[in-house]
Amino acid sequence: MFVPETSRPQRPTECGIGLLFIRTSVYDFGFDHKGRRGILALCTVRLKSVGSLFVAAALLHMGWLVFASDSAGRSDGGQPAVFPDDSDRPDAQRVRAGRVILDRTIVFAQQPILSTEVDGSIATRRGDIPRGGRIVSWNPTSTSRRPTNLTAGFDSVGGFDISFDGQRILFVGTRGDDPAPAVWEMDADGSSARLITRGVGACVDAIYLSTLYLLLDEEPRNRVAFLCRQDGSQAPALYTCHRDGSDLQQITFAPRGVRDPLLLSDGRLVFSMSSPSGANDAKNTLANESLFTIFPDGADLFPFAGVHEDHARRGMAAEIMNGQVIYVTSNGLDSLGGGSLVTVSTTRSLRSSRVLTEVRTGFYHSPAALSAAEILVSYRHKQANSYGVYAFDPQTALQRLIYDSPEWHELHAKVLRPRHAPAGRSSGVRTDTRTGQLFCLDAYRVGLDRRDPDMGKRIKWARVVAMRPKTMTDAARRATGMRAVPASHETARSPVVLGEVPVEPDGSFFLQVPAKTPLQLETLDGKGGSILAMNSWFWVMPGERRGCIGCHEDRELTPPNRSVSAFRRRPMIPKLGAAPVGGDRP
Repeated sequence: MFVPETSRPQRPTECGIGLLFIRTSVYDFGFDHKGRRGILALCTVRLKSVGSLFVAAALLHMGWLVFASDSAGRSDGGQPAVFPDDSDRPDAQRVRAGRVILDRTIVFAQQPILSTEVDGSIATRRGDIPRGGRIVSWNPTSTSRRPTNLTAGFDSVGGFDISFDGQRILFVGTRGDDPAPAVWEMDADGSSARLITRGVGACVDAIYLSTLYLLLDEEPRNRVAFLCRQDGSQAPALYTCHRDGSDLQQITFAPRGVRDPLLLSDGRLVFSMSSPSGANDAKNTLANESLFTIFPDGADLFPFAGVHEDHARRGMAAEIMNGQVIYVTSNGLDSLGGGSLVTVSTTRSLRSSRVLTEVRTGFYHSPAALSAAEILVSYRHKQANSYGVYAFDPQTALQRLIYDSPEWHELHAKVLRPRHAPAGRSSGVRTDTRTGQLFCLDAYRVGLDRRDPDMGKRIKWARVVAMRPKTMTDAARRATGMRAVPASHETARSPVVLGEVPVEPDGSFFLQVPAKTPLQLETLDGKGGSILAMNSWFWVMPGERRGCIGCHEDRELTPPNRSVSAFRRRPMIPKLGAAPVGGDRP
């Protein structure tokens, strides 16, 4: 197995500090604790003089010299501490991960390495669940040399999650004659596997949710969420249900689907969703994806990170220490979607982006929390064939190898332990309506520096664009306001104009829109010419009332304390052809 020098763990250093470097190995290009970029060197040195002590101290202060005090990363022969199925392992070996000795069981997915990847091809895998994948557990302090296969008997597995009490594992897998991946739950030791979903489509990923209380429920109930493709669609949507599989609810409606759901500690769900502008950009064949949040009932969709940033795929988010979320930004060079690591703050996620690594020597994949100082992450050097599990320090960009088998990709590693369950949430989503309400306080408030600051005052109309479902009954058209859509679009899966409404003189408008439908807004001038248009899709849930402060405004603005004209009347239903026919979309 090839393990690059840049990712090998350090051998215990010899005592002493000096100017004469007996042995030096470049660790990697990265960032030091003060944010400076430089070469991090792991050196073995000997004390030669008092003057050398001051020189070495100066190098340490400048951030150019890093010493590793100890590590069990290599055996006596100098080989990496990798313990695949056919390797020897010292008894009572403890793998040190940075400043934390990893003595807990970790659970991770193993995916077989494809021959095309070994040959250097970056061709994307077909399907989200490669055949032969499995979920395993491994404890660095155990005398066993091999990880334990927790999903023996399953043909393949997808994404998984660990319960809040650390006693169960939720996962997606296929077993037996049913080719469609379904959601399963098992005990943490791999026993007592039971089926949760049946016949809902091809599932991809699954996570645990906190409690959700609906008005008709006698008491709050725990739910799970999972990604699933239905009716042959290639765009997975996020669904929720009780742990027994009942009360199935779809909560995302993105035309191109979503991926990589994560439950944050404040009860929100964060996931990756593509942008229409990115997917249609002729210069980029890779979908442009940003992170968004919603609540577990599907309400209050909001951008979280990566919006209006450079073209890239963003996903695999994980919540780590100090209110930070870390995610992977990919440029499409890795067949499994690996890339660089980026962190944002949960309180100011749109303005706190910090790049931790760059794709120079290798790719990072599926980070997860480990301790107050470090994370677990999968890493693959560009010259290596497989991903392995590493401990990574976001402050210093130092990483230590924990486990890597040459026959498998090790991905999605998580520590098997109890964790805090986020507070539950009550929901106002209604089941007796097919519509929601949408308002804007001031469409004249625009926040794009590249446009005329007075442009907003030219806005006279608001247009609603929808992505129609493949079929719709007459009753549904009347209830949602889609009754004016031409019949030629009845079975089309393409954007159609629902209609326009006038904008009030103070810049406000108040609409009734179809629920559970992908929507976009566009503002028009008095002649029907387009001024501003949304680049991403959103939706409202039945009975939900949501709104915005302005058009492309600063997301951290506080709305002015005033009563707007649009709220003095009932919400308007967009009318097709209400606005004059004007120019094209910008």
